[in-house]
Amino acid sequence: MRRKQCGVTLLELIIVIAVLAIATTTVVPGMQKLFENTARRSQMQSMVGLFHLARTEAVSQGTIVTICPLDASNQCTGDWQRPVHVFADPDNQRALTSNQAVFRVKEPPESGNWHVRVGNRGYFQYRPNGMARGTLGNLTWCPESGDETNAGQLIINMGGRLRYAQDQSGDGIVQGSSGQPVSCP
Repeated sequence: MRRKQCGVTLLELIIVIAVLAIATTTVVPGMQKLFENTARRSQMQSMVGLFHLARTEAVSQGTIVTICPLDASNQCTGDWQRPVHVFADPDNQRALTSNQAVFRVKEPPESGNWHVRVGNRGYFQYRPNGMARGTLGNLTWCPESGDETNAGQLIINMGGRLRYAQDQSGDGIVQGSSGQPVSCP
């Protein structure tokens, strides 16, 4: 009587490994793009919410509201990889003091980086009428991979409104506030 064998042959094992290797090389890059797109959408929506809150609070509180990352001495800094604070800034100090209201703090992104252009400033502000206070600019989010096709940009106009940069040329990369495709350093 023959014994029934349980197991796989070396040839079967090699075939399974080859199929898994092929599947992995085709699926993994697509998954990375999916993860980066999800991270971009999440980061962009979070930042838009932060700016909407700042504008709303400036109008409802009747005061200047500043949006910026803070350094160790609670002064606005240009390092947008730090937590971003939204706070009442009635004396336009661009610094958080003990008697100022903090409306929200946005933690830095878990993945990707923000690159912000606000002239020579590292902050944005809203006036009590909801208009931007001399801080036009843009915020560009870049994925860890640096792939510009997964980057996004928010553009702030003088009215204090944000808009998402769009891909007008159809090349898969959004055109920034300058009309040129965004680039990730």
